[in-house]
Amino acid sequence: DDDDDDDDETEENSVVLVEHTTSNDPDAPAASTAPTTEEPPPAAPTLPTPLAPPAPPSVLVRILRLLTSILTSPCPDALVLSLTLTNVALETLSTDLHAHHPHAADALHAGGLCRHLVRLSTADDPHVLALTLRCVFNLFCGMRDRMKVQLEVFVTSVHLRILGGDDGRGRDLVLESLLEFCQDPAAMFDLYANYDCDAYCTDLFQRVCAALAKAVKGEKEGGGQPNGLALEGILAVVNSIARRCLFLPAAAAASPPSTGGADDPIALPHPEPPSPFVPAFRTSSTATIESAHTSDTDSVASPSETSAVTAEFQWLHLARERTASVLAERRREKRRVAAVAAAFDEHPLKREWVDRAVAAGVLPAAAPGLPDPDAGAVAEFLYSAPGLGKTQIGEYLSRGPAEKYPYHAEVLQRYCSLFDFTDVSFSDALRTFLGKFRLPGEAQCIDRLMEAFAKQMYAHTYPGGNSPFAHSDAVFILAFSTIMLNTDLHSPRIQDDRRMTLAQFLSNNRGINKGDDLPADFLTALYLQIKRHEIQVHNGLDDVVDGNGEVRWDGIFSRSDQMASPSFTPAATARRTVFRAGLQERDMFASISAPALEAVSHAFVGTDEDATVLKALRGFEDLARIHVYFGSDRELNDLLGVLLRH
Repeated sequence: DDDDDDDDETEENSVVLVEHTTSNDPDAPAASTAPTTEEPPPAAPTLPTPLAPPAPPSVLVRILRLLTSILTSPCPDALVLSLTLTNVALETLSTDLHAHHPHAADALHAGGLCRHLVRLSTADDPHVLALTLRCVFNLFCGMRDRMKVQLEVFVTSVHLRILGGDDGRGRDLVLESLLEFCQDPAAMFDLYANYDCDAYCTDLFQRVCAALAKAVKGEKEGGGQPNGLALEGILAVVNSIARRCLFLPAAAAASPPSTGGADDPIALPHPEPPSPFVPAFRTSSTATIESAHTSDTDSVASPSETSAVTAEFQWLHLARERTASVLAERRREKRRVAAVAAAFDEHPLKREWVDRAVAAGVLPAAAPGLPDPDAGAVAEFLYSAPGLGKTQIGEYLSRGPAEKYPYHAEVLQRYCSLFDFTDVSFSDALRTFLGKFRLPGEAQCIDRLMEAFAKQMYAHTYPGGNSPFAHSDAVFILAFSTIMLNTDLHSPRIQDDRRMTLAQFLSNNRGINKGDDLPADFLTALYLQIKRHEIQVHNGLDDVVDGNGEVRWDGIFSRSDQMASPSFTPAATARRTVFRAGLQERDMFASISAPALEAVSHAFVGTDEDATVLKALRGFEDLARIHVYFGSDRELNDLLGVLLRH
């Protein structure tokens, strides 16, 4: 007790000292500076700081959870009300939602908001579609760093799907939504950096711009008035790049540009003169070429302003150039892998795709004296390379028999070794394995695949000796039985009263475990898992919404483990700073230059409205400025040829 009293007294004294020395009261007596011989009080012992408990979900997060739960209501008025309030909640702190509400992304994902939004995008009600698209944009503004996969699903399975539809329903609403993305100060640059330069993502920037350029022509190809919303979108993208071409490099005229190629169609001026960023307030978001050609005093900050800002952000400029080089290399690697994947999908059993992969550096060359590359490298390519056809992977892996095709058998064995089934349940292991490819139709091919799975599953599952299987043959037989169960329970061609029951499933698997039965509770749990959740091949982004409007997410979020970490520009930085165009802007423009010119030309020729003609002329001017800036004479000549023809 005495020790506790001493500690309390010491703690009390220390608090008084802090209060005295930090007092801001002007009437308080000044602290004495005279030396004193009085001993300072003993310091309180330093105790380890306990870990702070996790912050509870905010009120906003709880509101979002509640609103998400209402989205399943069949009542149209309830849907509209829930979507409206969800937009209000997201717009409340849309600039940096995750920073202030760290539980928001997990809550929205767990509550199924993203799934509901994709489902509601198929609704016939235009009001529901408009509110859904607004929710998507608000999620992008507030949580883009935590929703890279979801945003890719939205743009691909909602915006691009509707634009590519034949009925034209909801097309104008989608174009309005995409126009908001195009007019965002950094959205399109972020789309290019995070998706087009990621081997495991869709080329979102390129696909969006191509869809907008196509939509400019309207529903009737070659006829009718151009679509104004689509034209505004493509012009906004072109102008955002042209606005970064603020300084025409004098060295570009003195030194010849580097030659282009398949991966470098537009050359970057070299050597590049040093030019720091330009504050965005010097050029408005709707600035045209005229504003960029004003006098020096109007277009360039004063020396004192420039030096102050340069000192603050020079590191960001240099980091951006290094990042652009990394992105360019990723983009080139992505193109090489995509070319090999296309060759594989066309003829998976022929050797041409292997030779092309070796030539491109995607696969290593064969060792001296061997006809084929290392089987492990091929297996890893089939396991992880993006863009490969699921049917073609299954066809390649199941080729046999092993005596006739030993190389394919080795690739299959090495492929299965890439799966880690340690402490994974049987149903999850089979679901993961079958999600990577599509089973071929021949029974012998399925037999080879399931045998390889059974060996891997038996060897690496239940390391503590708790496996219900006595031999890999039991895994093999049960895998076949589970595939049949999955088909029987979920095939639309089988009537409900004729589907396999639990008793029939248990009866079908008696005596398969070296003459014994597998545990009844194990088989019962397996039956219920397959009944609740169908085993499916992992869908691509274009298959998230099937022909019946159903949303299929299987395997979509597993891609996030392979994707590069997201890196989006904060909204405040995007509004405040505009950097001079460099390597990233050159590559971005190279990917959309041809469709953009075609769209602007169509708008210029196909309209009888003066306002549209003026917009098209400004678009031509932006295109010309970018071509001159990057020294792309051939593309500039094409543009001039279009103008001379009209």
